[in-house]
Amino acid sequence: MTYSASWFPPARVMIEEPKSRILVVDDHEFGTNDCRGWISHSIFRKLRQRHVEELTEREIRKRIARLKALRASDETFCLSEKEEEALREQAKKAARAKALQSNRLYQFRLSFEKTRPKGSFKVMSDEVAEALEADIILPKSSIKPK
Repeated sequence: MTYSASWFPPARVMIEEPKSRILVVDDHEFGTNDCRGWISHSIFRKLRQRHVEELTEREIRKRIARLKALRASDETFCLSEKEEEALREQAKKAARAKALQSNRLYQFRLSFEKTRPKGSFKVMSDEVAEALEADIILPKSSIKPK
């Protein structure tokens, strides 16, 4: 039996931030608690943007497949430029509505050096992140292995 399998479950959205400033604090400092930390709004925006891009591509493929099914008798199925642009805009709008929102609590898995922090986070303002000189604030309880 291994615990490591839970370190890398399938991720919904993944980004790489090699120059992040990480602050590890005792639980309950800076509003942290049992494995719950903070990320800056600027990092969250990058995460959300990636999520929107991935959802948009999925939505486009889904909408094209639906149109092909509706036009199954048309062997030369092809969208006009205008239809394609309208489909893309509809897909982007649908993706933005489904994408990560900053006022929620999210699970995370990080990886840096020999540690694999995991837990949940909320979003802090960039002003707070700058004042604390930290893009990510983690409670010690989220750091694995200890």
